[in-house]
Amino acid sequence: MSGTHSVIGAIVVLVSGCSGAGTGTGQSAAPTAATLVPPGYGTLAQAEFTLELVSGALQIQVTPLAESVIRLAAPDTYQRLTGLSALAGESLRSLAQEDSPSLPRVHVQSRPDHHV
Repeated sequence: MSGTHSVIGAIVVLVSGCSGAGTGTGQSAAPTAATLVPPGYGTLAQAEFTLELVSGALQIQVTPLAESVIRLAAPDTYQRLTGLSALAGESLRSLAQEDSPSLPRVHVQSRPDHHV
């Protein structure tokens, strides 16, 4: 399998794992308000919970937008990612079968320092 196919395969696996589909046991694994860190009390930088994949000049960053993850982020990062999640949720909610789909943020770019 080529490097590009490996990266694409890894993204598919990661995105399906971030989709919030449940535990497979028929019981919801959704955290409750009592178990979540309150908004504004997180301390993580986005880089601490973002998966970065690199293949040659291609760089892909996948950031989960699930509320249970982004509440762990520092206050400014939490506000920014909550806004992104709300925008994505509004545009995709009509297409999804769930009330609140959990989608990741995927950022794809070429690395300027990579020489072919």
